[in-house]
Amino acid sequence: MPVLPKPNESNFAPAPNGPHPAACFRIIDLGTQDGSYKGKANRKRKLMISWELFSEERMTDGRPFIVSKTFTWSMSEKSGLRAMLESWRGKAFQDSDFEQVGGFQIQSILGKPCFINIKHETAQDGSGKVYANIDSITRLPKGMTVGGPTNPMAFVWLSHDEFDPRAFEGLSDRLKETIMKAPEYRQAVTGEMPGETPPADQPGHDDPNDEIPF
Repeated sequence: MPVLPKPNESNFAPAPNGPHPAACFRIIDLGTQDGSYKGKANRKRKLMISWELFSEERMTDGRPFIVSKTFTWSMSEKSGLRAMLESWRGKAFQDSDFEQVGGFQIQSILGKPCFINIKHETAQDGSGKVYANIDSITRLPKGMTVGGPTNPMAFVWLSHDEFDPRAFEGLSDRLKETIMKAPEYRQAVTGEMPGETPPADQPGHDDPNDEIPF
C-alpha cells in the first residue's frame, strides 16, 4: 500500500547571525498594500530595501546572503524608515532634506556600504523555522572599506516618470504579483492617476511582522 510521502525538506538557510558589512543593491516601491497592525486593518505605501552581506559564509549555492526589510513609506519622527536611515547616516535629517529640489533622494543609498546586525528569531508557530531579521543598521566602522555588491542593482519606483519596466521584469513573479495589486502600479504603467490612497507620509509605527512575500 502506498505510504504518505515525506514532507519536502527546505534547504533554506538564514543569513548568519551577528554583525556584517553589507551594501544596498535593491530598492523596490511596493505601492499601497493592505496590512494590519495590532489587529486593525490598514493600507499603507510600502518600500522594500535589500542588502548583500559581505561574509565568509555563503548560501548553499555559493552566492552571498541577502537580507531585506519592508518599511512604511513615511518619514514621520516615529517611522522605521527614518530611524534606519538616520542610524545609517549617523546624523538626523534636516528640513532641507525634505525639499522637492535638492532634498534627499532615496535612490542615493544604492551601492552604499553599511554595517548590519542580524538577529536570529524562531517562528512562534511551532515549525522551528529560523528567520534572520535585521536588528540594526549603522555606518561602517572607521577605517573599514568594502567593495560593491555582486548582485545587479535595481531601483523600481511606481511613478510614470521613474518606472523602469526592465528592472520590474527582473523581479521574482511573486514580488511582481504583489506590486501589480497596488493602485500606483497602474499609474506608473499607463500614466492614469490612481484612486484615492493613503498619504505617503502617514504617521504611525511600522508593523515589524508586516512582510511582503516574494
